[in-house]
Amino acid sequence: MPIAGITANADVLGGLSLVWGVTPVPATDGVELDAAIGAARGTGLLADGDLVVVVFGASGPRAGSTDSVRVLRV
Repeated sequence: MPIAGITANADVLGGLSLVWGVTPVPATDGVELDAAIGAARGTGLLADGDLVVVVFGASGPRAGSTDSVRVLRV
């Protein structure tokens, strides 16, 4: 099962390249959900009908923390 680390931050992308089992994917349109899914599709890691688990940090007073999980079928 592939794991894509999707970010628009170059420093984070470099760090993800060191994590075993994670494919770093640059998101050129920011880190909105649609842009992240589009970036994963562009690499061939994601196809129509796939089940995707998205883990992310919501913006706000706890910015920078991972506090949300969403399961989607794309």
